[in-house]
Amino acid sequence: MVSRRHSEISCRTSIAALRGDHQHLRGDTTIPFMLYCKDGQRFCAHGIKEKDGVYVCVKSSIFRAVKRSPDHSSCAVLELLIIHENHPSHYTATGTFIKVDLSCFCSIRCLGTTTPRKTW
Repeated sequence: MVSRRHSEISCRTSIAALRGDHQHLRGDTTIPFMLYCKDGQRFCAHGIKEKDGVYVCVKSSIFRAVKRSPDHSSCAVLELLIIHENHPSHYTATGTFIKVDLSCFCSIRCLGTTTPRKTW
């Protein structure tokens, strides 16, 4: 389980980098993150994506926030990101989205900022 202090430091660092508060800003657009359920397990989502006329299963525990519900509820739309197979520190946007109730999670682990590659 990720400690609250570690999550805050990680997320603060990533947010500062995305805003340009760090010297080495790379022009990144995204803070990928992982969510942890109340039982301490990492949340993993599954989705279906059409690729070259075939439906494939997309499974990931790394996400990026797309939007929060306009009614100010605790729901948000997340995009599943996958790790690029040749570069473990790079992510690929899947174009697969899920809507979650953020109140179901107890912690978040922000990862370093990145610009995901286009949908595969």
